[in-house]
Amino acid sequence: MPFCYKCGAQIGEGDRFCNKCGTKVGEQIISQPVVSPTVGTSGVAIAALVLGLLGFPLGWFLGLVPIGAIICGLVGIQETGIGKKGGRGMAIAGLALGCVTLLGWAMLISMAIIFWD
Repeated sequence: MPFCYKCGAQIGEGDRFCNKCGTKVGEQIISQPVVSPTVGTSGVAIAALVLGLLGFPLGWFLGLVPIGAIICGLVGIQETGIGKKGGRGMAIAGLALGCVTLLGWAMLISMAIIFWD
């Protein structure tokens, strides 16, 4: 039984197009299915999201949590993208949450210093 060269799906003997991806069946039929390598998800992107989410309850007391989310978010964005590891959305979300938390933390300290008297 032949397989589609583009997606690896099985093609029937009389089929003119691949039932899965719609590629025209012609000379490019292969005898083995196509196996694409799994790239996986970036661990740094996951860490950015976790630190970004932890930054809301812990960031007001520890400024290091949102700073860690920002650093991991920037590294995670560089690690992810087309043809790279997955998890770009998590890296961006962690970066955004880290920035918002750090800004709120800085504003709270500034307000406390200004209105202390």
